[in-house]
Amino acid sequence: MRELVKSEIDKLQMSIIRSATNVEEVQAVLGIFAQMRELTNQLPEGTTKAKGAKRGRKAGFKNKEQQEG
Repeated sequence: MRELVKSEIDKLQMSIIRSATNVEEVQAVLGIFAQMRELTNQLPEGTTKAKGAKRGRKAGFKNKEQQEG
């Protein structure tokens, strides 16, 4: 559970930082998210793992054009 929450916090942080307009905003966001990460240590570790982006295609997958042609 802890890793899942940390992963979501990281995604949210990057999203907010991309929309920041100056250095002060970025620094404020980094400070808040650092505090949030510290609080995640109170969560149980659990067995849920963060799921990253999946890249590439599954083996044996063909798009419709290849199947029809």
